Amino acid sequence: MARSGQMTLNGGTIVVPAALDDLTITVPFTFTATLNRCSGGCRVNPTIFTVELVGSGTATLELNFSGLDLFGSPIFFFQKATFEFEEVVAVWWRPCPAYSKAQTQSFQVE
Repeated sequence: MARSGQMTLNGGTIVVPAALDDLTITVPFTFTATLNRCSGGCRVNPTIFTVELVGSGTATLELNFSGLDLFGSPIFFFQKATFEFEEVVAVWWRPCPAYSKAQTQSFQVE
């Protein structure tokens, strides 16, 4: 069985302060996704089911200070991004009409 889908993470504008040290910046984000499960390759086989996910939380961005550019502005290198999700509000499952109930799979998202 194959899977396909699309995920989107959106966050606010990040303003990096003029600092001369490593930085940790936090910003809220939203998340949406549509995931499909197919009986084979999703480009040529029917979709068995689709699940839609929605969430939000806090993104933490870690930047490493590297030095100053020719104009005296700080240069940072990306170190790590962490996305911490808040409690799930809603998850729903939508079987495709062509897929019989006898073949329907159940699952739980925690």
